Amino acid sequence: MATSVGFKCRVCTGADSARSRRWRSALLVMGLVAIGAAGLLALVGSLAAGGDGELGDEPRATAADAAIREQELSFAGPGGGRLQGGLLIPYASDGAPAALLLTDRPTGRRTFHRAVAEALARQGFVVLTYRPGAEHGPMRLRQATAALRALTRRAEVAGAVVAVGHEAGGLDALRLAADEREVVALALVSTGGEELDEALPQIEPAAGEVDVPVLIVRGAADRGSTAADARRLHDLLHASPQVDRATVPGAGSTLRGDRLALHRLALWLRRVAAAAPMRRSGDSQADAMAGDAGRHHR
Repeated sequence: MATSVGFKCRVCTGADSARSRRWRSALLVMGLVAIGAAGLLALVGSLAAGGDGELGDEPRATAADAAIREQELSFAGPGGGRLQGGLLIPYASDGAPAALLLTDRPTGRRTFHRAVAEALARQGFVVLTYRPGAEHGPMRLRQATAALRALTRRAEVAGAVVAVGHEAGGLDALRLAADEREVVALALVSTGGEELDEALPQIEPAAGEVDVPVLIVRGAADRGSTAADARRLHDLLHASPQVDRATVPGAGSTLRGDRLALHRLALWLRRVAAAAPMRRSGDSQADAMAGDAGRHHR
């Protein structure tokens, strides 16, 4: 604008327009957003890089997310009955590893169990979930064994088998891992509380027989599965070559359905299964001895 001393800018003379001030504010906000986005990308990159002590990487959307098919499965249970379950099968499942998900109750928690199964399937596992009987004890273990047999007979399965147990289903998974050679890794999710206290006389000797890697996961806000329970399970698993513990901040027994936590759980199992010697209950004695030697190697 013109003044008595010549031309000066509107800002210098205090005559800056409201429109100019709005433009500068908008440019400042855009700059801050750009800086924030760069920081966020760096954070995601650091998560994806992983590192010692980490369970895994940030999940990324891949073609595998949409390449999973479902199939209902009815199989023979103990005592001549039938058990009903469901399979999640990755389309690229030639020679796939398998995961058996053992739950605490016939109904309930279905949304969470579905999320766990999907996380496992995205990591390439053929996943079987089924509706167990209401009773605990020997019958539940026999049902779990029947489910394991049905899973390993699938044509898609030619890799290692892992077991995942949620809440009291973790006790069934622990017994199964102690008894069955096929299971090469075990994850216990929110396992503890009164069920662990009541089953301790049976669980303690079984836990001492588990000689596969184990992951113990709980939510920090879970009142049914405490940090003391996780430590007790850790101590009971003295024959395991690797026992890792993980806590999901602010979560309860279903881990809030935290996609990152479930991804890391599934990725931990995939990595352990890929490194484990595959063992079958029908192996010859020589093969069994070789498998035992491989599993006990530290």
